[in-house]
Formats: sequence, structure tokens, C-alpha cells
Amino acid sequence: MFVPERAHLPQPTELQKKNQLRGEVVFRGIRKVLSNPTDYSPYSIYCHLPFCRKRCTFCDLYTFTFSEVGPGRVDRYVETLIKETSLWGAQMALNERSVTTLHFGGGTPSALPQEALAKLVAGFRENLGLNKMTEIALETTSSAMTSSYRQFLRDQGINRIHMGIQSLKDAIRRRMAREESASEVMERIEEILGEGFILSLDLIFGLPGQTLSDFQQDIERLIDTSVHGVQLYELQIPANHGGGVNRMKGFRRDRRLNHDMYIRGSDLLTQAGFAQNYFVHFSRPQDKNLYNTFPMRGENCLAFGAIANGIVGDWVFSNHELEAYQESIDRGQSGISRGFRLNESEKIIRRFESACLSTHIPKPTMAVMEGAGRAGFIALRREWMEQGLMTAGEQEYRVTAKGCWYLGNMFDRLRSLPLNTRVRQMNAGKLKSPSETQQNDLTLTEELFVIPDDGDYLIYAPFERSALKVNGAGLQQLRQIRQGQVTQAFRESRFYRQLCENRILVYPDDVRKREFSEKQGEFDPKGLTLFLTTGCSMSCVYCYANGGSKVNTMSWETSQSAVDWIIGHTVKKGRRSLSLMFHGGGEVTTVHPLLKRIVAYAKLKAFENSIDIAFHAGLNGIMNSSTVAWVAENLNGATLSIDGLPEVHDRQRPLKNGRGSYAKVTQSLRQFDKLGFNYSIRATVTRDSLPHLPESVEHLATHFASKVIQVEPLFPSGRALLNDLDAPTPEAFVAAFRSAKQRATKHGVQLKYSGARSHALTNRFCAVGNDSLSVTPEGLLTSCYEVSEKDDPRSENFFFGDLDAETGKLNLDLQKVEKIRSMTVENKPYCEKCFCKWHCAGDCAAKLATSKDPWDPSRSPRCYINRELTKDQIKKTMQSG
Repeated sequence: MFVPERAHLPQPTELQKKNQLRGEVVFRGIRKVLSNPTDYSPYSIYCHLPFCRKRCTFCDLYTFTFSEVGPGRVDRYVETLIKETSLWGAQMALNERSVTTLHFGGGTPSALPQEALAKLVAGFRENLGLNKMTEIALETTSSAMTSSYRQFLRDQGINRIHMGIQSLKDAIRRRMAREESASEVMERIEEILGEGFILSLDLIFGLPGQTLSDFQQDIERLIDTSVHGVQLYELQIPANHGGGVNRMKGFRRDRRLNHDMYIRGSDLLTQAGFAQNYFVHFSRPQDKNLYNTFPMRGENCLAFGAIANGIVGDWVFSNHELEAYQESIDRGQSGISRGFRLNESEKIIRRFESACLSTHIPKPTMAVMEGAGRAGFIALRREWMEQGLMTAGEQEYRVTAKGCWYLGNMFDRLRSLPLNTRVRQMNAGKLKSPSETQQNDLTLTEELFVIPDDGDYLIYAPFERSALKVNGAGLQQLRQIRQGQVTQAFRESRFYRQLCENRILVYPDDVRKREFSEKQGEFDPKGLTLFLTTGCSMSCVYCYANGGSKVNTMSWETSQSAVDWIIGHTVKKGRRSLSLMFHGGGEVTTVHPLLKRIVAYAKLKAFENSIDIAFHAGLNGIMNSSTVAWVAENLNGATLSIDGLPEVHDRQRPLKNGRGSYAKVTQSLRQFDKLGFNYSIRATVTRDSLPHLPESVEHLATHFASKVIQVEPLFPSGRALLNDLDAPTPEAFVAAFRSAKQRATKHGVQLKYSGARSHALTNRFCAVGNDSLSVTPEGLLTSCYEVSEKDDPRSENFFFGDLDAETGKLNLDLQKVEKIRSMTVENKPYCEKCFCKWHCAGDCAAKLATSKDPWDPSRSPRCYINRELTKDQIKKTMQSG
């Protein structure tokens, strides 16, 4: 089921492959392609000019203001670009070919001094194949397009303007610090059109304060002009961008509203005669949108400038960032940082994805994809059509407006399909064209489960993401299929077609198989968790770690060494991002000075090593306003513990003095809500509090902004055992959860429970078994958030070494590491025949260790909960399609 909030943009081609080659290797490959003396095919050019007079509040691009780069930098950058055009032109005789389009993007190219831009255009003309037919396009703001500047552009041969107007509502424009009023913008549009330029405009939807009516009126005003193209962009707010995002703290996108805006805008423009030639671009006949559509013409695209990316032949490449780019060109090298070469199957998929981006998929392109793409593609295409993401015509398939919104998700699903046997042979050079699959090769898919359901059965194929409800007769027919007893009459039956349509029956080389395994090789964590202290400001009646009973705080030396180690390891592995979590048996904000110092240090080290770092924490909400503000400013997200209704929360989570904590916790939550901080809520449910669960969830959903509430039944350990607390019975918890989920859904809130996650296919419940690295205050290493004390009886299963703060070395017990890695569902015989096993993955190892051992769920009361709530999710998916 597609949900608007879960839509995301297609990933750029240059980011789709992890194992990338160094720039000089890629440049040699590109030079070989372009040096073919018999190839005179045209090509496109993109030039990135990353400078602006000021950074707009909505900007998520790689840009610098003139004040940030200082005097002389723009002139040096232009000289660098001209050197690069000379390098490419001289080595590959590109000036003997024609250029379809030269597109100047940014940044704000019109912000460059006129002398600099004129010099740059002249350099491209001299060194590359620009001619009178070349479209030269420039991105600009409306305020730059004065009469004298338009004359300057005509003098340079710039004939297409792509102007960012973003909104025609004056109140919104003022919030965005736009310099001209809407009426002035409309005057500019008429002036530009009157002087013969091709003009396309950017509109952003999802801006603060913008309504569906606002956006519709903007589009209607533009339709009434003679503008040639309109491009619709959703406001993007990347988590780690430091420019515009910091100015928009507290603003949250409403993805459902944004979805409605995009669909409405698409409908209005197409009804007015605009053709969609790119998933965000709508054009009248004069606007060919030549830059975005170069893949559909089969052209290469050369990319010039910092962080620009291009494609030449089979080679995909990206350039260095600003400083490294200029230094590379100064050394006489190309500006390419990294890239990769597409193999045969990747070329097929790229052609198909490019066609999808253009929203027009020729039937021959679809046929190639069906014959030589990914296993299961035909069924996936059928699914897309059933969901209204794609339609079929006589000559081509079309991506609908709904499909354009979900293109990123569609591409993810496509690329998750396994390569079929034919394509694996193609990649190995053993097969040049796809062979026909015999129609009688259908077989039952791997990992097929039968789930009893109210007298009938669900036939569930987790790796096909498919389920079908059958009666006893249908179950018997499945047994006959497994035994090879399939009659021709059965092949022609409706039930047989249902089995095929739901991918219960598939071609042998089209079977989606599990590709999980135990971790092997060098210890390789992707992030770090620090347990800063066992001290706590509360005395929760069920605390698994007895938090606050004894106080032990991590030393600065230990925390610094841990951060240094994970940064060094991340660099060593060639990764560009990592996560740093704060968790453990106490409350991290009780040692706020240490927390601040670690975060500042980690940010600095990450910056020095060009690593994106994300910070998260588990918090109890007992903080003063300055600490709340610091958390909102410096962490990317957090989980806040609050157990529901005031009387429930105060009884279960008192302060250390025994008084209730609800008032203090909710004061923090309300401040987080005002600041727009991204947090989720976690609530623990005891047998006593279970009857109040639906009311508690509704209370949380109506009083706080978090859209995710996770509820977990008490699992007796730590202080819960000392206080003789009872866990809810599994049956009672399931019933209460179902009731609570109805109330949460009514308020647009997602209610979660950790063991029910039909969306996930995995052999590990959590990071345990996947080289999780957590450091206790003493410097001991554990793989589990819940096992943070050496004297915990379960520590034998999860502790695996220590950190030497003086040397910064991890001292690992490799036998323990291998044993922890084996905590996967394949090593839990009790789970072998359970339909839930690839979702709950055998459940939480720490909780299993409390009952018996981490490899045996047979005594866990959570198994019943996991199965029932997962079955609910499967049935919900079936109902929604």
C-alpha cells in the first residue's frame, strides 16, 4: 500500500551504486568513449554555478553566498571551469560535435557578475561544440531579470530562462524573503515572454502557510499567461543541511497535503494543454526541456563544476566539492571525484527509469525490461497498473500523476527485485539476448506459509509481499500443485489465475529468495551507542536497569576514544555517514555538560573527515527549558518515554522523590512541539495499566505532536522483579492494542509494537547480531541496549570486550563476537515453520535471555503477540491492495 507520507524522490543515478571508482579511472573510461573518431553524436552540458547573493529559506542545494566564499573566489571558479572545458575539448575533440543544450544551474547563475558569465559562455563556445542551434539555458530569480540584464542575456546567446518564482502569494513570498511582489513577478513574466525567450518557471509546494487553494490559484494565474513551462517542486528539508533548514526550524511538511497539491497541479496543467515531459515538468510545445530529457534522446551529458554529475556512455560520474574540484583542475586533472560503469542489466534498468522520469515509456522499452530486467518485473508492472501508478496505451505506457509522486518508491521496489538467470548470464557475457520462458514452468514460490484465519486460511508468501485467502478446498489444491498434480482444467481456472497474479505461482528463475546471512569477517559496526551514565532523575517502578540505584558516569577519555574509533573505522570502510546514539541504564541529560561536549567533539571530527553524523537519544523528558532547546538544536531525533494518562504515568514513572513526573515530562514535550523537534513516544504497559491503554494512546495522540507511539508490554526484569510487577497476558495485550490502534489511526498517529513489522524482511530483530557497538560507562562493550551492567545475568550473552581509553583500541573477544552474530532466526529452531520469522526474526534476544536463552523463543509470551499483530498487518495490506 502506498501512503503519501512515505513517498520520496528518485535517487540520482550517481548514488545508486556503492562500490565506486576513483575519478582518474572514470575519466580514462570516459575519454575512451568520447575519443571514438566515428562518433559525431550530439551531447548535452550541465554547468553548476554554486553562488548566490543570499541563501533562501527553502534552499537545499549545494551553494555558497558571496560573503561565505570571499572576494576573488567567483573569478577563480570561472577560470577553473574554462580550464576544464579546454581539457575536455582538447583531449576528445568535442568541438567537432554539436551541443544540444548548455544548462547553467545553481545556486543562482544570474547572480554572477556579467563580466564573469560572459567570459564563461565564451569559454564554452571556444572549447566545445556550441552552435546557433544550441539551447543555452540559465536559472535565475525574477528580481534579476531587469531590462538591461535581459539585453545582456540576448547578447550572450542565452535563449531559455528557467526562473524560480516559488509562489505568487505575497504573504508567503515575504516569509521566503523574496524581493519582488507577486504583481511585479507577473510583470516580469510578460516582459520576458514579449522579448522572445523560452520561459519556464519553478513553483514550490508545501511551503509554510501555503494551502491547496493558494497553490491552485498560483497555477491558474500562470496558465492564463503564455509561459512555456512550469516545474512543480515539493519543499525539501534534508536532515543534515545547514543552510535553509536551520531557518525553518519548527516547520514540518504535511506530506498528504503536498501530495494533494502535486496531483491538483498536475491535473490543472495537463487539462490546460501542457505536456508532461519530466515527472515534475509540464511544457507547452515551445519548451523542449532539453536538459532533463537528454537520456531519452540517448545523449551523453557532460557535467562541469563542483558536485555536478553526468553520464557518458556507460560511465556515471560526480565531481569533487568546491575546493577539491578547483585544486584538481589546477593540477591538470579532471574534476571527477568518483563514478562507476553500468553493467548490462543496469543499462536496461537505467533506460527504463529514464523513460519513467519522462512519464512516457515506449512499448519496446517495456518489452526489453520484461525480457531482460529483474525477476518478477511483469508481476510488478501489473501491480503498478492495478494501483493506478501507470497506464497502457497503443504505443506506450504512461506514468500517472500518482505514479510520479511515488517514482522513488517504485524505483526502490524495482531495484529490490533479484536478477533473473538470463540477466546474470548477460552480465557475465554469456548471453546476448533474453530467451523465452516456457509457460509451463510455473512453480510454488519459496517460503510459503499457511495461516489459520477464522475457519479459512491465509496463504502467505513473505518474499513476494503477497497473501491470498483460501478455504479448505483451495488448500487441498495447493497440496496437489506441490505434488505435481496439475490438470489442464485447473490451469484454466480462476483460482489458478489468482495464484499467478498473487505470485504464489511463479517461474523458477523468478522466485525471490532470501539473501540473509550471518555477519562474517572483521568486526564492522555502522554506528556507536554511548551509555553515559547509570544515574537517573526518575525511579520508574519497572526499570530494566535499576536506573539511579548506583551512579556510574563515563569519563571524557572513554567517550572521546569511542568517538575517535568509530570515526576512524567509518573512514577506513569508505562510508560517508554514521549514527551516534545515547542510551543505557540511566538518563543522559543528567550529565548534560558531558553530553554537550561529546556532541560538539563528534560534529567536529565528522566534519574534518567529511562524514554525515546523526545523533539520537532515549530520553525521560525531565529537563529544564535550556536543555530541551539544546536537544532540539543538536540532536536529529529522540524517543521520549511517557506512559499515557497522567495517573498512569505518575504511578509507573515517579521522580526519585516519589512524586509524579507527568507535569515535568509534558512541559518538555510541549516545548519540543513548539520547536518542531522530531521525536517519537514510547510507553510501557503493565498488567495494571493495560485497561487504560486505549485512553492513554488517545490522550497522547491528541495532546502531543508526535506521529509515532510505540507501546511495549512489560517484560519483568530489573526493578519490575523487585516490585513484583506483572506483565499483561498476551491475549489481553493484543485486544487492548487493537482497540488503541483504532483510536491512534483516527488521529493520524502510527501505533507500533516492536515485534509486529510485516514491512520488514530480516533475519535479525535488531542490531544485535549485526556488530552493534555500545560502550558502558566503564568502557565495556555490549551489543544490546538493554544489557548495560556487567552484573546483569544476561551480560554473558552480550558483552564481548572493552575499550582501552588510553590507546583507543577495542579489545574484542572474537569468540563472543561470533556467538553474538549467530543470534539470527536461522539459528532458532523453534521459529523454523513460523510465518512471522522473517519479520520478528525470532524476537528480542535480551528478552529471550530473560526467559531462557537468546536462541529460544519457545517460552516467550511475546510470540503470540508477534503472530497476532503481524497477521493483522498482513490482512490490512490485503484489504488496501
